[in-house]
This record gives sequence, C-alpha cells and structure tokens, in this order.
Amino acid sequence: VERRFADGVPELQHDEDLKVTTAAQEAAKLARRLEGVQERLGGVSLGEEEIAAGLAVLRLRRAAEEEEKRVKRQIREGQVALMKEELRGMRRVLRRLGHLSEDGVIGNKGRVACEVSTSDELLVTELVFAGLFQDLDPAQLAALLSCLVA
Repeated sequence: VERRFADGVPELQHDEDLKVTTAAQEAAKLARRLEGVQERLGGVSLGEEEIAAGLAVLRLRRAAEEEEKRVKRQIREGQVALMKEELRGMRRVLRRLGHLSEDGVIGNKGRVACEVSTSDELLVTELVFAGLFQDLDPAQLAALLSCLVA
C-alpha cells in the first residue's frame, strides 16, 4: 500500500467514493428530475373537451367489451345445451344396445366395450356377444380382425 501511495493513503470522500448522499443532495437530484419531466410535459395539456371525448370513447369500448362477454356467455350456454342433448342420444343408444341399464349402470357389454381399443368399440362388442368369432378358423379370424383395426 505504501508503494502505491507514496504521499500517504488518501482519505475517503463519503459522497464520491462510497456514493453516500445526504438528504439535501437527494432533494436537489429529485428537483432536477422534476424540472426535466415538467419541461417534457410543458407542451402537453389536456383540455376538458379532449378528456370528455376520450371518456366517451372509453365508455363505448367498455360497453362493447361487456356485450362481447354477454354474447360469449350465451354461446357457451348454447354449446352446453347441445352437448347435453348429444349425451342423451349417446345414452339412449347405449341403453338400446344393452351396454347400460335403465338406471345408467354399466353392464357386461359396456365393460367389454370400454376395454376394446379399435376403430369401433360398439361394433366389436356386438360381434363378440353375438358369438361370431367362435365358429371362425384362425385365418378367417385374423382377416376379420384386421378389418377392424384403425
């Protein structure tokens, strides 16, 4: 250290070396920033007419957004109604085929259909329960099953 500073070790200046600022220095810095912002905003001023016009546009935009939300809600409700109707139709078909009981409980056919993973689960299940696969030799069985793979 003595070789670096031949005249002696210099004293630290708190504001420059340690970047410590006093309240007066901070206030002066903020005042300069405030003056700069005021200069930039000096040419900009909004009158009552501009504010009223902007407010009217904002109200129209908000009304349009509310209308959009209302229409989207109606569309969603319509889709739910359509899906419920489609679900009722599916249940009706499953009941007629014997996959569901009248109470909506899944029967043996329904459980088999759940385990089948081909192009048409209901068709394969009906073929199994009709006993179609019992009378076929292996070549015929392979040919029929290859038609059912998607």
